[in-house]
Amino acid sequence: MNKLKKLLTGIDDDATMALNDLWDSIPHNPSIAWYPSAGLDFRDLVELSNYEPDLFIHTDYKPDWRLINQSFDRFETGVIEDRFDVAFRKEILQVHELMLTKKVNYFVDEQHVDFINHALETPKVFLLKVKVTHTNNYVIRPVIYFVFENINFLDEVLLKYKINIKYLIKVREGCGFGGNRKSITVAYAVAANLGIEYLICDSEANPDLELINEIVEKHKLINYRFNLKKHGSISGWSDLHVTVYSIDYYMELDWIIDEIRENNGNF
Repeated sequence: MNKLKKLLTGIDDDATMALNDLWDSIPHNPSIAWYPSAGLDFRDLVELSNYEPDLFIHTDYKPDWRLINQSFDRFETGVIEDRFDVAFRKEILQVHELMLTKKVNYFVDEQHVDFINHALETPKVFLLKVKVTHTNNYVIRPVIYFVFENINFLDEVLLKYKINIKYLIKVREGCGFGGNRKSITVAYAVAANLGIEYLICDSEANPDLELINEIVEKHKLINYRFNLKKHGSISGWSDLHVTVYSIDYYMELDWIIDEIRENNGNF
């Protein structure tokens, strides 16, 4: 069953109809690609076309950073100007606002972001139809955009409601001077719990071990170790070198022995 289906509804009849059309067009258990700190970048729709995720989810606490000292309100249809990837023409064709049907503790932590005054006071979710054109070829795909801070979304949506993510896209997340204080690389530590099979990432990594431990303890997660297998690379994504990996998980023997001892052999 599509767990997202229980979490979202349209804010009006048109949005509800568009959302129902989306659910009808994808499998009950869709393969999902998640792009944290996506901003107005939709290049992933092209770069993952060979992998064919059923659904794209984007998050950012302020999607349009072209707005100086203004909170984001909603998406507008039209062509997006992106100085990072001028070879990719990105256009929003349709916008429908959605709303959450279940309780989510929406919270933008000032320790997680630089510009907390730019964040929305309440969450917003949008269903977008996006067209991306590159070298005379184009794709048109739906994107569900959660206007959330990344860690809050990981904690209160993905892990809380056990929504699996097959593809994690960690590109240009904006740590340092980009508005982001806590790197979404904390998700690497709980990748098995999210069901992640592919990691599409740049070389920047700033995992916060204290935050990882908090998330693991809160959700009672199991830490799996994993090996990465390189599948390919993507050059020049926002002037970054991006690598595509598949993930092989395993549990260390010591961990299994400890679990057996703690449970007296009963599982």
